[in-house]
Amino acid sequence: MFDFDFQAIMSAAIPVLIEVVLIVVGYLIVRAVGASVITRIFKTVSEKRNIHPGRIKTLKNLVHSIFTYVLLFVFVLVFLGAFGVEIMPILAGAGVVGLAVAFGAQGL
Repeated sequence: MFDFDFQAIMSAAIPVLIEVVLIVVGYLIVRAVGASVITRIFKTVSEKRNIHPGRIKTLKNLVHSIFTYVLLFVFVLVFLGAFGVEIMPILAGAGVVGLAVAFGAQGL
């Protein structure tokens, strides 16, 4: 009734699976290294300059959040690209949303 060619399925699935694993491992490595770099930079800045510790903590958390969200967005795009999804329309939509947020935040 159903004729599956497991050799063809496996030969198509294995490279995609390897690519997905490499993407996830790369994401985890970049996230860990980025978090440690951000922490180290703000620790150095707080030691060298006379800045209130609350301000340093706030700025560190802000930079860490921005880094995390940008990295997550790039991860999702690369992950979708590994499965053959067109990512250019997503990037264009993100640009439009970014412009809308920028114009909306202009008066703040």
